[in-house]
Amino acid sequence: MTEEELYQKIPGWIAAEKKDWNIATFLAYFCKKYEDKNGVRFRITKSKQGFFSSKEMRDFSRLFKKFLPDNFDELNSFERSAEKEKANIKLYNYINWMFDYKFRMPGSSPDGTQIFFSPTYINNFERMYSEAIKKASKKSSFDLFLKKVNKCFPSFLENNECSSESDLKMINTIWVQKGSKDNELKKVLEIAREMELL
Repeated sequence: MTEEELYQKIPGWIAAEKKDWNIATFLAYFCKKYEDKNGVRFRITKSKQGFFSSKEMRDFSRLFKKFLPDNFDELNSFERSAEKEKANIKLYNYINWMFDYKFRMPGSSPDGTQIFFSPTYINNFERMYSEAIKKASKKSSFDLFLKKVNKCFPSFLENNECSSESDLKMINTIWVQKGSKDNELKKVLEIAREMELL
């Protein structure tokens, strides 16, 4: 495959769902991000065996494996499939993080695939990614809490401002301090505790 053929295929490849991406798709996405950031195409190292055997393909294959759990080979096929999906999403986000966060300043850009292996960058990304996943999980838990409360105790939401976890914590603090006997409020706060929101 020539460079021109690769760049023609990039839009079609990266249009697929992220969970279905393969190593070639990640390299194609890297090339697109590189071109978008720098205004020039990324030159892939030539290989006698072709594009699919290039150094960059091997780099992305190694990088993908870094995002798989250590016990990946011991998992059953269903678990392996789920872990591959997670690794796909993580690698997609890592590429975005490198271009859009780490090298966000004008004139700075990853200049190749080897820089993606920097332990400092990987550790920094892992920390930020973990925080983002936890925050998203908590938000979905809070949304689920609101749905449950709205179904079981709709008057609670009509009588109280509870649009965030901090509102919920403030309601709990006031309830504890005043020693309220409000049975409905007590049940709502029990739901929040069961869902580990308090």
